[in-house]
Amino acid sequence: MDNLKPGEFYIEGNVSSQFISGLIFALPLLNGDSKIYITTEFESKSYLDLTILVLKSFGIDIKNKGYREFTIKGNQEYKNCNYRVEGDYSQGAYFLCANALGSDISLSGLKEDSLQGDKRIIGILDSMGTSSKFVNDKLYNISRELTGTTIDASQCPDIIPVLSLVATLSKGETKIVNAHRLKLKECDRLEATRLELLKLGGDIEATEDSLIIKGVDKLRGGIKVWSHNDHRIAMMLSIASCFCEEEIVICDSECISKSYPNFYKDFIELGGKIDEWNLGK
Repeated sequence: MDNLKPGEFYIEGNVSSQFISGLIFALPLLNGDSKIYITTEFESKSYLDLTILVLKSFGIDIKNKGYREFTIKGNQEYKNCNYRVEGDYSQGAYFLCANALGSDISLSGLKEDSLQGDKRIIGILDSMGTSSKFVNDKLYNISRELTGTTIDASQCPDIIPVLSLVATLSKGETKIVNAHRLKLKECDRLEATRLELLKLGGDIEATEDSLIIKGVDKLRGGIKVWSHNDHRIAMMLSIASCFCEEEIVICDSECISKSYPNFYKDFIELGGKIDEWNLGK
């Protein structure tokens, strides 16, 4: 903490909420008050909501003034407590999308009243034709005839690749808008999603900040695809393999270890088939 001083911080809100979350974790411990000012439109607000909620559980108070200004008192102290970590909608989205395309998987551990931005996966899939419900703390979503829709990616960029897969196999046209931040992830996810779904037989165009997807009846397979060393693209392609006419080979699939190292273990236990050439060390 020797190099970080309390004061005023001006940060763009449309690049990554992680910079703001990092400061919010550290600033309460400094010997003085601080303020964070957001200088642009604020995207991924839900991640800040989660950060502030978790910190409150550990005794830290953060004042949020309309996502434009955050006030952080100094000389605060973290207090220990028992805390149950909720399930991750970002990872659950892959299996919810598999359900939308015809699988039958129930998911445990997801909070029905979660603040996670990627909880939007439920509403988006339902708007395309699924029927979702919680029963005894398990989430089910049932596949029906899927139709295209318009998806605003600004608050849920991480689930856009797998939603693009669902859109590819839905009737009509889907527009994914406000997606410019996907170009700033582990790879340019807009271009990676377009390229890899095109290889499989999709009809998809990318612009500077959007995807336009026209539904097709089937995906071909029988080719090599590439994860672009991006865990979200690798997991999307893995789900896509279940709905291809022929097998696919995913190059650099081991990158899934960044966020979900047991993904392929769960994939196999749920009935997925993998010929493991190389899934990393």
